[in-house]
Amino acid sequence: NNTNMWKTAVLAILVLAWVGSAKLVVYSPVELKTKLGNGGEVVASIADFGHIPYGHTLVGQAVYIQTNDNGCSSFGDALSKFDDPSPIVLVKRGGCSFVQKVRNVEHGGGKMAIVVDEANNENVKFIAMVNDGTGNGIVIPSLLINKDPGNQILDFFTVNDASVTKKVKIVVSFDIAHPDNRVEYDILLSSYQDRALDFISSFKEYHDKLGKDALMTPRYFSWP
Repeated sequence: NNTNMWKTAVLAILVLAWVGSAKLVVYSPVELKTKLGNGGEVVASIADFGHIPYGHTLVGQAVYIQTNDNGCSSFGDALSKFDDPSPIVLVKRGGCSFVQKVRNVEHGGGKMAIVVDEANNENVKFIAMVNDGTGNGIVIPSLLINKDPGNQILDFFTVNDASVTKKVKIVVSFDIAHPDNRVEYDILLSSYQDRALDFISSFKEYHDKLGKDALMTPRYFSWP
């Protein structure tokens, strides 16, 4: 019935992710771009909340508010004092939920939030910035980047004055990969999502109908 279809659709939004990808490049200044290597490109994963502008590119001035480094407090009017009236805001992971950080960036006027991971030897490709259940109203996109390149960017802000850091520009492209004309998607599961198993069972019928035109990759996360 319609109720069950709606529930399935909502759950699909919760557990389906990484249908597309984000390419994050630090475009300038050259000094920082060179230090990061790989043409300034930084590996990033997309949050499963907020509006993701697939097929589009966001460009903006990157800012880091050291007095609110983890983004867990209101930014007030701090983000309105830069050349870019709607900057890309860098925050550290920890201290509060991902949703709270991104909401504070959005309320402060930022166009996108970039969260720097706090864990060593962790690959953000396999980490999901999950909705804590309160993020349905968030509009801006957000990304998670690895600790090492993230800290290199943050350090650049801490050791240079505003005349230098205002030149930090970031370009993020939100792409949907389809090199072989096939739909490729991942299903994220975790040890606490019992309902996800119900979703997979009900979704199998539709996956089978797609046949060779789709490739599904399961990704399972567990915590001790």
